[in-house]
Amino acid sequence: MPPGWLLGRLNSESETEMSLMHYAIQIVLKEELDPRWVDWFEGLTLLPAPGGGTCLTGEVPDRSALHGILDRIRDLNLSLVEAQVIEKK
Repeated sequence: MPPGWLLGRLNSESETEMSLMHYAIQIVLKEELDPRWVDWFEGLTLLPAPGGGTCLTGEVPDRSALHGILDRIRDLNLSLVEAQVIEKK
């Protein structure tokens, strides 16, 4: 997946569509995070990722919330392996 794929997909939605939808997302990190980190990721569920690392899953209400999560990953110097929209709700 090319860098920015997820954000490009979300940016292609109109503002009206975005205000009516939530997105189920999955983010995979290289690092194995302890479940105590859940508060740092705005209510996402932290699970061990297949093959190692951590899988963050959950729902985000809008682009701003997604950007906040991705900013936090960057600020904590964590390695992003994959990010994808699982389902529009």
